[in-house]
Amino acid sequence: ATAGMENISCSDITDFVQRQKCFIAAALRFNDISLCRNIPSFEQIEFFRFSLVNHCISEVARINKQIFFCDKIGSGLSNIEVIKEYAEVMKEGAIEVKQSCIASVQNSAVPCEIIPRDVMQSTCLEQAARDNGNLKICDISPDKWQCYKGVAVSKMDSSICGLILDSNYKEACETEIRYPFKVGIQ
Repeated sequence: ATAGMENISCSDITDFVQRQKCFIAAALRFNDISLCRNIPSFEQIEFFRFSLVNHCISEVARINKQIFFCDKIGSGLSNIEVIKEYAEVMKEGAIEVKQSCIASVQNSAVPCEIIPRDVMQSTCLEQAARDNGNLKICDISPDKWQCYKGVAVSKMDSSICGLILDSNYKEACETEIRYPFKVGIQ
């Protein structure tokens, strides 16, 4: 797989983070989630690889609005040898990523409702609201201010920060728009 670097294979990149970014970029470029499965394991720890693969699939699904890709998130968990204590964490994480993916593609808060913990539910709602610019989803979030901030920053629209009631959080939102910090695939 290549990601815009015509004669360079992602597998040839020695830096772990850059190789991971290359596979994600290639999966997005070709709308092909099978490329996500090529993401390497970090120091032979499958727990990290499983999580990275799920996030890659989610990125491709959300950006291309492909609901059937969301259903592939978490598949393969039974094939991974994992320490028993991590199995439940991996399962919960996969559920959160999958439900966030579905919520984002459907532009709906409903899929987030089955996520058991408030923190994960808030993350799911924020992702769906941010991906779709849907402030109504933020209205039901346990962390409304964080959700509004996420949408405001993704749209670079400081007027959305005005919906945040707490002055400190509102200021943090406005500051993040004034001085953006780029994260993700560069």
